[in-house]
Amino acid sequence: MSTDAPYEKPIKPETINDNSEHEQRNAPPVLRAELQSPPYATNDDHANQKQKYRLEWCKFGVEILTLFAIIGYTIIAYHQWDAMYKATEAAISIVAKVLAIL
Repeated sequence: MSTDAPYEKPIKPETINDNSEHEQRNAPPVLRAELQSPPYATNDDHANQKQKYRLEWCKFGVEILTLFAIIGYTIIAYHQWDAMYKATEAAISIVAKVLAIL
């Protein structure tokens, strides 16, 4: 019986534990970096809240101005329609008079 594989010495479980404990003792310590940021100041939260409140009021103001613009446009459009209607009625009455004369 000839085998091409070289002879390997069996490893005993006791030596595995001894070697691993020895390696753990001689291993360099593991370094871990942690990023720590300072907590936000309460003044920043208060300032952000004031800014948000101010933006809400600005948004409300723009909405009110838009409402007034729509109301103004509606009034102007109504007056234009009324003038056009009156002009049409006047033209129809003139045409009716002219046709009556002929």
